[in-house]
Amino acid sequence: MILAIILFEKKWYFRSALLLAIAIATKFFPIVLLLPVIIILFRNKQIPLAIKYVLTTLTSWLIINLPFALVDLEGWFYFYKFSSERALGSASFYEIVNVFIPEIKFTSIHFYILNILVFILVTAFLMKLKTVPTLAESSFFVMFAFILFNKQYSMQYVIWLTSLAVITLAYISKRNRESLIYVFIIWQVFELAFQYSFFQRILTNAYANTATPMTITVSTNAYASIGVIRYSLAVLFTVLLARYLYKANSLIAGQSNIARV
Repeated sequence: MILAIILFEKKWYFRSALLLAIAIATKFFPIVLLLPVIIILFRNKQIPLAIKYVLTTLTSWLIINLPFALVDLEGWFYFYKFSSERALGSASFYEIVNVFIPEIKFTSIHFYILNILVFILVTAFLMKLKTVPTLAESSFFVMFAFILFNKQYSMQYVIWLTSLAVITLAYISKRNRESLIYVFIIWQVFELAFQYSFFQRILTNAYANTATPMTITVSTNAYASIGVIRYSLAVLFTVLLARYLYKANSLIAGQSNIARV
């Protein structure tokens, strides 16, 4: 995925599309990068190139998957079937909210509505930037949008977000970057605390009625409270990153206008 972004920045679009297809075939998450790709090429008035890039990516993904689908279609399709039918919960935004407000009954409809809304916000932000953003600048935001209201919270999410956050930080001013790094570090501390509390809570409940209870116990409320802080810090980091990126982008646009004059 990272290599696909680098090659896209170098305008090696065909190679970038191939690597993105491999990334999607390996782990489906990177498919969200097609959104900023389309926005960037659309804003650059390169619509035929956008169509070609998307078709190359999806065709390459299909070629990679086709042998497995032909050998065992049901087994190959299981991932997509399981993901679509999977219930909400397991450390997700929905579970954390339900701990404190059990009266709210989340369904798959809420999942789709929240995801559509957050992707609309990200799209509006990328379209509103004064100059056309790069794929490196915009990838974090679409990945964050994909992960924020996901059905389940997975410990791997921090890997995807961290790698893209580091790339995006390079596009804001040094002063803002240094202050934002502190927010990022605090977020990661609570990310670790959240992961620890998640598993420790499982063990606490598992050993609750045994002769050897856990020495360090974590209650549901403690786990959910850490979850609230973790989600809040992730959103805060993303909002600040968007704000600083918008300022840096506007500054570049202003300098470009002065240069033309």
